[in-house]
Amino acid sequence: MKIAIFFFSSSGNTWRIAKQISDTFKLEGAQANIYNIETIPADELLKALHKNDILGFGYPIFGSDLPFRMKQFLVDLPALPIPKPVFVFCTQWLFSGDGTSVAQEFLPSSYSPVKWSEHFFMPNNICISSIRLPYTNDQQKIARKIQKTQTRINPLVHAILKNKTKKRGFSLISTWLGRMQRKPFRKYFEHYRNRIGIDFDRCISCNLCVEVCPMENFSKNPIQTKGTCMYCLRCYNFSMFTT
Repeated sequence: MKIAIFFFSSSGNTWRIAKQISDTFKLEGAQANIYNIETIPADELLKALHKNDILGFGYPIFGSDLPFRMKQFLVDLPALPIPKPVFVFCTQWLFSGDGTSVAQEFLPSSYSPVKWSEHFFMPNNICISSIRLPYTNDQQKIARKIQKTQTRINPLVHAILKNKTKKRGFSLISTWLGRMQRKPFRKYFEHYRNRIGIDFDRCISCNLCVEVCPMENFSKNPIQTKGTCMYCLRCYNFSMFTT
């Protein structure tokens, strides 16, 4: 069995889970590869879609919704001549309700409905002063939380290999909880896309924010925003901890 896992990761959590899932598949004797949707060439994407038996998609949750970059990727997927089984996973801090099932809204009709899905609780990576959320840099606490994810990865992988449906985020309660967050998030999404601030007193013009932004939201000399932010906070997290 061959599995392809396509992921978008804003600051590392989803990449880590994608790799853990891939490694678990390999331990079970399956062939699994992960692909970063930001870097995979179009010809390699097409090849991966056709040569693999099962397709997986992973992303972090923003306001109980998919990141804009992941939405673009799913909508633009090339049509498949024969639908293939699909699984979806998302990473979240507290809860997303229907964080995985909302992916079905963007998958092309030539793809099979989601048959397996899972939500993974990961350490909070939002540590900006304007949003007061619990944050820790304690590596032991982070390691313990990440270690717990394997208790959800193993059942997911086994369900896929045994072709037994296993879905999280598809119940009526999950849908209701997700819509509570997603409705206001989508309503104000465009309004706040250019509200990111740049502290020019501290900016050293390293251009790291320009390089890591998945939406090409920054221009150089001087650093300016283009209004295409999708709130992943990669620019803030990576620039703050690197400079």
